[in-house]
Amino acid sequence: MIDHIKCWFAPPVFGGDQAKTRRANLLNVALINILTLMPVLMFGNLLGGRTPLLVFGANAAAIVLCLLLRGWMRRGRVQLASVGLMTLGFILITASAASVGTIRAPTTAMYLLLVVTAGLLFDLRGMIVTTALCSLVIGGLIMAANTGWLPRPDYTVTITQWVAYTAICGWTGSLTMAALRVMRQALGRADQDITERKRAEEALRVSEERYRTLVEQASDGIFIADANGNCVDANPSGCRMLGYSRKQILKLNMHDLVPPQDQRVTPLRLNEISSFALLTTGFLV
Repeated sequence: MIDHIKCWFAPPVFGGDQAKTRRANLLNVALINILTLMPVLMFGNLLGGRTPLLVFGANAAAIVLCLLLRGWMRRGRVQLASVGLMTLGFILITASAASVGTIRAPTTAMYLLLVVTAGLLFDLRGMIVTTALCSLVIGGLIMAANTGWLPRPDYTVTITQWVAYTAICGWTGSLTMAALRVMRQALGRADQDITERKRAEEALRVSEERYRTLVEQASDGIFIADANGNCVDANPSGCRMLGYSRKQILKLNMHDLVPPQDQRVTPLRLNEISSFALLTTGFLV
């Protein structure tokens, strides 16, 4: 039973798409917050006794629609569920604020949560667009209140306001913690990648040093050529064998150094980049 509950609350994971998984994680936190806090708000409104019925209906609709959005999210439609959440928030918050007749109600503070949620889900662009829309909606509510289009507000302070602000603070805190958790996970993966890359670089450096030591200390002459036969390296024994300096050898082609009957080369792959080198050993001139 407990495992089923944990599985239900856990966010979906989309393998190979970290950005989608991150957004689903944050979206899941936002939806669970709504599903948890809406019953609390409805209880607080009921205790206050002065909340319009439209607000109760909006809260109940939010619960049903959030369950639908979670289903979309789990089926991989994270983008659609995110847009649906923002649209749902605008409609329900605006309807609730209009029903109480004033923007001074705690309901209006939930626009701030929309901006924070949009910033987490859609980054900077989502935050800018949501801020602009919230500003326009609040401006419209102010004009509607001043022109008498909204019902007469009730400024009586009851337990409803206390419950509403508590829910808003809880939602804000949970979103902040979710964002911090995602950031820590990203930093942890980055640290792990950096550590693994340093290990690979160190292993490559040790391998190159070992190879260089073997080549430099070998008693046989070792010459390394590219695919065209141009000499690109030679060890000290090879330089002494031919009587050339390393600088002189690097200007020559292997066919200039070795008689035709001794031009036996062995392909040697020195790296995984693009080509192979030719390694020839023990030439007799």
